[in-house]
Amino acid sequence: MCKYARLICLPVLIWALSVRGCSLNAELGVMVFIDPCDPMATMVVGETRTLAGVSNVAWFPDADWCIDPALSTGGGEFIDPEDGTGKQCVRFFGWPSGKTVTFRATREGTVHFRFHAEDDAPDPPRLDTAVCSVRVVQPQPGACCAADGTCSPLREAECITAGGTFRGEGSDCMPADIAGVWIGTYSCNDACNVPFGGDITITITQNGSAATYTDDSGITYSGFVCGNVFAFTLVTPSLYTESGTLTLLPDGTAIKESTFNRNPPFDNCNRGTCVDMFTRVP
Repeated sequence: MCKYARLICLPVLIWALSVRGCSLNAELGVMVFIDPCDPMATMVVGETRTLAGVSNVAWFPDADWCIDPALSTGGGEFIDPEDGTGKQCVRFFGWPSGKTVTFRATREGTVHFRFHAEDDAPDPPRLDTAVCSVRVVQPQPGACCAADGTCSPLREAECITAGGTFRGEGSDCMPADIAGVWIGTYSCNDACNVPFGGDITITITQNGSAATYTDDSGITYSGFVCGNVFAFTLVTPSLYTESGTLTLLPDGTAIKESTFNRNPPFDNCNRGTCVDMFTRVP
């Protein structure tokens, strides 16, 4: 007796098509689509996902995976290595193991997919259909920080094109207040992987987006505050250079991440990275 709603009963071969999201499983071993709808039902414009037809049986019916234009408000395209780009449908012949196709989201809205599996063995032939959808959204703008300290609300791709540093979707261009005395610890590793660290105190002076900080050895750094990030470089001439960022965290503490180099280098070990953790003195 057939125990699945879409089971086709044959004298020799029994197969079933069940739907989980947009992944499909066959009774003759697992045959899964890794596709736009599973595991996440949301994609960003420009994002791609891979569809892979995988079967551990020698025979399986031909199948099509299509975008349904009648139901879709969003847009996308399939990129088939065998058939080119810009396709609205892709075909898997006999479920060859390992064939992969890329789906790229191109327009905001909902994209509906329709899957058809053809079976010529029964008389009359059968057609199994599965439907799923994915929501396509526009990436949200955030703070795009330029090297001169200016900031613009842009999407990540726009920011990268403009040569800026993107601080994340929804991040704010308004410079955070980081002025004051900060105490904490530093932890560094040089190029020879020799760790060193200790206690440190810094004093930050800020005027809008422009800021400087001076450490407890009297060395001064300057830079710009964009959102909650202070990007700095060494100001005072010395044999030591350092640049990096100090980020104000939601709990009011701060983390400083930087790279250093003793110039001229005395040996290959005199460069490396540091991570400092700070608390502002009330």
